[in-house]
Amino acid sequence: MAFPTDFTTLNITGKYSMNKSLSGDTDEILTLQGVGWLKRKAVSAATVTLHVKHYKDDAGIEHIDINQLVAGGISGTTESRTLDWAERENEDHLFGAVKGKSRRVKVEELGETYLKEGWTGDTIEHGLVQSYAESNTLKNKISWTANQVSCLFYAQPSLNDADLGHGDD
Repeated sequence: MAFPTDFTTLNITGKYSMNKSLSGDTDEILTLQGVGWLKRKAVSAATVTLHVKHYKDDAGIEHIDINQLVAGGISGTTESRTLDWAERENEDHLFGAVKGKSRRVKVEELGETYLKEGWTGDTIEHGLVQSYAESNTLKNKISWTANQVSCLFYAQPSLNDADLGHGDD
């Protein structure tokens, strides 16, 4: 996949569409997260596009706002990630009550060896975005966690869950 030469981990603003031919089945993970059968089938049939706005606020704090749009103009999940590692609660129409936090992290700070390999120089220099989310078990009556370390420059696509193509937005 080709990216513009000025595209770095410091600004991932853009429009991204999931390539289903390179993506795995989401049914099992959505089942574990308590998503019902009908919603799981709708998700598996849909083409999802992410509209990402990456910016710093007036205080210099980094933000990544992600709006999902499902084929046909159906609104999906909205994520507002503030990269300050402070926990925030969100009510998500797919996952229910969720608590999460995000930050920028250097590759060498990652605990697992396999997560430290295959990154480009840009990613090593500027770091990755780590997002940690968990269900609000008291509200959802189900318990799950997701610890995501992401960057669009990962050089080993066999470890990626989805291929994201950079758009013009």
